[in-house]
Amino acid sequence: MTTHDAPVTVLHIMGSHRVEPAHLTAGAVIRPDGTIVHPDAGDAGDAGDDATAPGATAPPNA
Repeated sequence: MTTHDAPVTVLHIMGSHRVEPAHLTAGAVIRPDGTIVHPDAGDAGDAGDDATAPGATAPPNA
């Protein structure tokens, strides 16, 4: 994965002729290395519970 200095536009493909811009959900945390994690509500985000796509490898906790 490459980190970018400039913002990157992310679009959700909703159908063959429709896309919608993606937005960060409430509680999302952008780490210094550019990864985005969603810690469980009520914890400090350091319990190893990062949201990760199935089959993906979770980045080490900051």
